[in-house]
Parts: sequence; C-alpha cells; structure tokens
Amino acid sequence: MKYQEFDYPHASQLNALLYDMSKRDIELYKPATLSEALINPYVHTMKTHLNGGVLTALQIHTREIAVVDKFFEWIERLLDIKTLRSWVVMYNKGECGTLHNHLEYDKSFCYYANLPEGSPPLILQDDIIEPVEGRVIAFSGQLAHEVPVSTVDGRCSLVGHGS
Repeated sequence: MKYQEFDYPHASQLNALLYDMSKRDIELYKPATLSEALINPYVHTMKTHLNGGVLTALQIHTREIAVVDKFFEWIERLLDIKTLRSWVVMYNKGECGTLHNHLEYDKSFCYYANLPEGSPPLILQDDIIEPVEGRVIAFSGQLAHEVPVSTVDGRCSLVGHGS
C-alpha cells in the first residue's frame, strides 16, 4: 500500500485555526527563501521555490497549542512515529509543490484544513489523490510527490514528517 487515509475526528476544531494562522502569517511576514530560513531561526514564513506555496507556522508541532497538540498526539499514535518537522502550507493561484520526497523521514503526512472548489490534488508517484477537508494522507517519506499548479486561492494543509 502506497498510502493510508485517516479522517481526523476533531477536524471542526482544527481547520479554521490552521487556515487563519497561515493566512495571518502570510499577511504579516515576507516569505524567506530556503537559504535564508536555514540561517535565520526567526523566520515565520518561507517559499522553497519561486512558484511554491508559502510555508507558514514552521515547526507547529512544538508550539504548545492545545488543539494542534491533540492532532499530533492522534496522528503519532496512528502512525507510530514521533513528528520531527512540520508546517502549514498555503497554495494560492499559480503556486505548486514541485516533485520531491523526504528521504530522511520514515513517514510523511498531509492533513487538509481548507480546500476551495477546484483545489489541486496530491500526486503520489502514479496515484492522483483528491484531498478531502479533515483527512490525512500518510505515506513513506521515500515516495516522490507533488501538488500541481493551483487555479484557486486558499488550499491549506498541515504537513508533517517523522520517524
């Protein structure tokens, strides 16, 4: 099995918080480049490439937000991992996630918090996975994946990686 799907039972408590947090970070902070983020521990937002989505709420799993902590406790128990990296990513019109993987992690997961009609899918190797709000897609960090160019604003997801 290439991936697993799980519906988070407390999505109604989490989705608006993640979307609002990401939107606020984008409004307040100019996204850093990846090289800037690697040398500056105070970066709030970043873009990994020119047309990439904006990564916000970097290391959200360490921020001690009760609703978020509840999610990470749930997903870590399900996947039998410890989360090591996390962020919220917002894709607006013209933005995408280029083909990549996370070789240094056993598991990667993506939780969908906001999906306007027409949001692009997750492409995981040969599988096209249509995202659903409140659902987690979990897969091996070894697997190449991407998000095609978005034609809508506001596709928001929480991403995590662990071992």
